[in-house]
Amino acid sequence: MSSTLNTFRSDTLGVVVIGRNEGERLARCLASVRAIPNRVYVDSGSTDASVAFARREGVICHAPTFPQDLRQPSSLATAGKL
Repeated sequence: MSSTLNTFRSDTLGVVVIGRNEGERLARCLASVRAIPNRVYVDSGSTDASVAFARREGVICHAPTFPQDLRQPSSLATAGKL
C-alpha cells in the first residue's frame, strides 16, 4: 500500500469513496469528484464490476478483505491508513 500512497500529491485535495456493489451508482459518484486529483475507491467485497469500473476511471482502488463489519473500511480511511 505504501507505493500507492506515494502517488498522492500532499498539496492537493483527495477523496475516499467506500462502497460495495455500487456499480450503478459509482459512475455518478466518481463523475462528481472527477476534478479532484487524488481519488481512492475502497471496495468492501463487491460481487459486481465496481472495482473494474473505478480503475477504468483512473481511480486508485483497494479491495482488502474485511470482516462483515462494514464500519472497518470507514475507520481505516478516517485513520489515514489507506
